[in-house]
Amino acid sequence: GDMEEGRFRRDFLNQPARSPDPVGDLRRARSRAAKATGALLGAPVWRDLDTQAAAEFEALLGPTSDDPSALNAPTIILTKALIDAMDPAPLKKYLGGSNTSEGSIALLRRLLTSLGDTDDAAETFAALQAFRSAGGVAHLGGSKASAQRARLGIEGMSPWAAFVRMTEDLTKALDRVVALVEGHS
Repeated sequence: GDMEEGRFRRDFLNQPARSPDPVGDLRRARSRAAKATGALLGAPVWRDLDTQAAAEFEALLGPTSDDPSALNAPTIILTKALIDAMDPAPLKKYLGGSNTSEGSIALLRRLLTSLGDTDDAAETFAALQAFRSAGGVAHLGGSKASAQRARLGIEGMSPWAAFVRMTEDLTKALDRVVALVEGHS
């Protein structure tokens, strides 16, 4: 395969260069988003993870085989850390309430729209949740599995490439949340 650019720069050109760290970038982005939303809303949208989920998120690794099921465990961990850990309470308080059908992602979407989001940063979270539910990860995939992989942007990708794409897209979405929240403060 191809040599990673950072390694080439370090090993052959003797230049300082970072190695790609999509999981580390995601962890740092989640922390920044929790801190930024906490400052604006009085409590963070992304709660601290319980001991088990925190250990899983800290140990998160991408798939180590080309078996499509190798993407299941990382997807569940990502969903726990980024979707299940959302706290709707500060969103509801800031937004002045919610409809009974509005879940955390819809509330986040409404907050971001009120802050000027025109790119729908919440869509990445919605796509991840839909992939977990209907994409064959937490339940049988059925006829909607392909559509959910396409919505997440991973249709036809190897498990490793799909994992990297998911973590990078989630990092960008979290960074967008930070930019919108800090731009409003």
